[in-house]
Amino acid sequence: MDGLAQLRKDGAAWAAKVRGAEQLLGNALSTKGIDICWREAEALRARCEKDLAARVAALRAAVEEGCAAVVAANRSFECEHLRTFEGEEGPLEAV
Repeated sequence: MDGLAQLRKDGAAWAAKVRGAEQLLGNALSTKGIDICWREAEALRARCEKDLAARVAALRAAVEEGCAAVVAANRSFECEHLRTFEGEEGPLEAV
């Protein structure tokens, strides 16, 4: 499974956990119980957000690395195989 698909799957699971924790608020029998459930739900949400941010950053870095490799391969191909006429500036050199 690719990184984005796994991230979507995990995101849906995290959202379900947070919704489940929030539903517990309705089952609490006292204000102290509500406070405890609320803190647990907030802690779970914070953990999910932190994990999500880390995974998005890792995916972004992987994509940037892949893009840099493609750009480097293109530059290498340009240098090795593409030539312009003597004295004329080609479209690749003008950029």
